[in-house]
Amino acid sequence: MNSQPSLASLVVALFDLARLGLPADVERLAGRLGIEPSRVTGALAELERRGLADARRVRLSLAGLALASQLDMERSARELFAIEPAAQGGSANEAPRARRAAA
Repeated sequence: MNSQPSLASLVVALFDLARLGLPADVERLAGRLGIEPSRVTGALAELERRGLADARRVRLSLAGLALASQLDMERSARELFAIEPAAQGGSANEAPRARRAAA
């Protein structure tokens, strides 16, 4: 079990729940991310500090929604073209190569 969620994974999880019409709460996010609720609370506070979420209401701000939309598009592109994120062994140049190959 991860001890701390990445802020990006929390942003995407909040976005996914909103898109599915499901209410977001700390417990649901903790279960979805496989972490302790206290870690979600801390990460939500950090997102709020950065202007990306309202921690009390457990939802994204407009800036958080914009970021989540961008992250979701990148995730969809990776899935479509079977590209691994750079942090997990892929290279940062794979997405542009995939776009050229698809054209």
